[in-house]
Amino acid sequence: MLVTLANSFGAAFGQASARPYHMPRASRKPGFEKSRQEKFYEMKKILFVLGLFVYLLGNGQSGPNRICNSELTKYGLQGKTISEVVEYGAKLHNDYQDYVLNQFYLSNLDFSDTSNLRQQILQKTNDFFSPKGIDTQLDMSIAKVANSNQRDQVYVENNYSAEAKNILIRLKDLMKSYDPNNEATYFQNLDNLKNLALNLNDEKEVYAIGIPVFVAENSIKYWKQKGQNWLNIFTKEEATEVGIVRGPSNLMLSKKKCDVNFWQLGGADVTGGISGGMAGTVLGAAGVFAGAILGSSS
Repeated sequence: MLVTLANSFGAAFGQASARPYHMPRASRKPGFEKSRQEKFYEMKKILFVLGLFVYLLGNGQSGPNRICNSELTKYGLQGKTISEVVEYGAKLHNDYQDYVLNQFYLSNLDFSDTSNLRQQILQKTNDFFSPKGIDTQLDMSIAKVANSNQRDQVYVENNYSAEAKNILIRLKDLMKSYDPNNEATYFQNLDNLKNLALNLNDEKEVYAIGIPVFVAENSIKYWKQKGQNWLNIFTKEEATEVGIVRGPSNLMLSKKKCDVNFWQLGGADVTGGISGGMAGTVLGAAGVFAGAILGSSS
């Protein structure tokens, strides 16, 4: 396309320059023809570079390599591509879980006091996210919306574009069909959804859909690797009383030794991220980003 554009400009230039008065050859100074030809090709180069610049500028407004909205400067993400922003947001899910887990190992909390435990989790959440520019006091209301009981509805009840809705429906079906014995197919299908999400036209939708899609991979890998560490903290072998506490990722754990389906934890993270991103749309791109992260993490 660019070559055609340059050629068309060059052709027009050539046609226009072919008509003016021609100085008689005998009166032309040495080097005249060479100088004229050099100027012609210089102009052609300028037009080509100009066309290339216009093309790249227009192409940069879509796709995963476009630069993120300036609203995300508050999170230190200025100049980052939306692909980098989404990957960073999804990574914070795992980093947050690890941070809280390590803090619990160090604090020797009494997990039978669920009220104090809840306060401790909120404090650790603030300690982790505040240095990253995410105001948990303001944005925690988004996380509360994300932790509703009507999780499945967020896949279908939204005001997103048809393309975004389709990705969510496919994500829901994929999460339900997860087979730990065939993870390769699961992650391959997730890669397809990642690419579709990053190419959505609306940047807010990219974060609202893309972060949960990336979390769908990060979360399952995390809970398979670290889930037992959480169980070891929240449960005691000698416990006889059956009680329930709520941990990160809306994790419901018995105070007795128990088995947990880590795929279900991943599903809770994903739907939390979707509803959090949806709730954050009222605050623009920055709100969607923070909502999707808090919804999937806390």
